[in-house]
Amino acid sequence: MEKANTLPQGKRVTRKKIVENSAQESHLKNAITHDERRRMIAEAAHFRAQNRKSSREGDDVADWLAAEKEIDAQIAEILANLALAE
Repeated sequence: MEKANTLPQGKRVTRKKIVENSAQESHLKNAITHDERRRMIAEAAHFRAQNRKSSREGDDVADWLAAEKEIDAQIAEILANLALAE
């Protein structure tokens, strides 16, 4: 018999299910490599710079940091949705 954990919401999850979810999350994290994440951030930063009004000088660092935050939030949302789907 599998030992079960009690979650705050009153749901019960077996150790097997926790291991399966961890493996899926790990697989997704590994599916997006550091280089792929960097490429996604670079594209988002470039898009931000292109969409800025031409009369205003831009801040490349601010574009990069905003894009980094945006991409990391998207990755976190995917991981959260994956966890909820299980």
